[in-house]
Amino acid sequence: MPAESFTLAAAQVEPVYHDKEGTLDKTCRYIEQAGRDGADIVVFPETYFPGYPYWRGSVSISRWTDLMVDLQKNSLHVDDEAIEVLGEAVAEADLTLVLGTNEVSDRQGSETLYNSLFYFDSTGELMGRHRKLMPTHEERAIWGRGDPSSLATYETDVGWLGGLICYENHMTLSKAALTAMGEEIHAAVWPGFWEQHGHPGDKTRAETSEAVDTCDIYPAMREYAFETQSFVAACSAYMSDAVPDGFSEDELGFNVAAGGSMLINPAGIVKAGPLVGEEGLLTAEF
Repeated sequence: MPAESFTLAAAQVEPVYHDKEGTLDKTCRYIEQAGRDGADIVVFPETYFPGYPYWRGSVSISRWTDLMVDLQKNSLHVDDEAIEVLGEAVAEADLTLVLGTNEVSDRQGSETLYNSLFYFDSTGELMGRHRKLMPTHEERAIWGRGDPSSLATYETDVGWLGGLICYENHMTLSKAALTAMGEEIHAAVWPGFWEQHGHPGDKTRAETSEAVDTCDIYPAMREYAFETQSFVAACSAYMSDAVPDGFSEDELGFNVAAGGSMLINPAGIVKAGPLVGEEGLLTAEF
């Protein structure tokens, strides 16, 4: 069973886009803040490190190639020195971290990128990782496929923790797998929050929290919590209106990074959020 009480946090933080060192520094600062706020578990968004590739369908082939190489150079690897730095911050803050990241393959000779979750325990050790099983649509030109062996739950100081990435949170068998593994606390990471206008692919960036009426994330996360009787940290990506260095506005393409993070109890009640249109560290005590 989960601890009698604990604090869950969602770090709706804008990355320093395509900047490994800048994003690492900012991540550590927010981990420290989460520790000061009493968080036991803190979750960062999908591919937060060093940002979701919103440019994937909006640039020329030559520019796409350059950006892909740049993304690889600024992504994390399990043997990266940045892992040690993150671990030290986690240990100092005395919490568990779930970090959404672009991950460079650790297979010899491979430069494949994965859409991954890294799990750090409260001593700062990297417990494991989950790679998105099936990248969606154009994402398959960015990331390799994961495999079901990375579906796992991890024992923390406050309960058994698992997580899924974006559309995986809609997939019945992925949810069932984690439930069968005893998941009590769920990290759900997303690339943003949106308004849907018709068919599932017809959506635009949410402007206000009123988007809950049309965004599939809102009912899905409440249902996930109720159906699996778990506590859910739904952490969504946020980017401000400022154009990142080295990019033009029209290169960011399908940018839905409006935030929308939520913290939900097993009754399906949203205890904090959705936080839309701003950066912030969302916390709730359960």
